[in-house]
Amino acid sequence: MADWDDVVVGGCGVTVRPSGTVTFLFTDIEGSTRRWEADADGMCAALAAHDEVLRVAVDGNGGWLFKHTGDGVCAAFQSARAAVDAAVDAAVDAQQLLNWWRPMF
Repeated sequence: MADWDDVVVGGCGVTVRPSGTVTFLFTDIEGSTRRWEADADGMCAALAAHDEVLRVAVDGNGGWLFKHTGDGVCAAFQSARAAVDAAVDAAVDAQQLLNWWRPMF
């Protein structure tokens, strides 16, 4: 049983912070400052989509999303495999979203 200090209640349920040897996943939207300056409304929508894609990928692979950095996230996982799986899931979902979204701009 986890110590209650390690339990985090989030919007999607209860997550136990990983302990011991953990693997971190950090994301960043490349060129976000330029994008904010060029199209703030579009970037706001893109950032919301980014955050949702990452939340689903991290939660779906047993990770703990512990920080938003403005244009990125920081997450921790109990294993390297889970972190890589989350990164791949997020990349695939983001690419599909981009393919759907691109014709609108």
